[in-house]
Amino acid sequence: MGIATMASVGSTVFMERVDFMKIAGVPIEIHVASVLEIDAAGKVAVWREYLDRKEVETKLSVDISTISAVGGAQAPEEPS
Repeated sequence: MGIATMASVGSTVFMERVDFMKIAGVPIEIHVASVLEIDAAGKVAVWREYLDRKEVETKLSVDISTISAVGGAQAPEEPS
């Protein structure tokens, strides 16, 4: 992981980084933006991450919307 930019406002931390990983033996880099909310004890209370879906699809040569069809993460069902 390589941190490109980090800033904070009050108890909110913004971080831009590049994650490095191997998928099926192929090294890839994915750009990620994170927003962390720090509680009064100095611990992370909320951690949100954002990424460019198109970058992930291009680098993995997949359509992310098909991942759940092959055993990936499942979206929660909508209440009826």
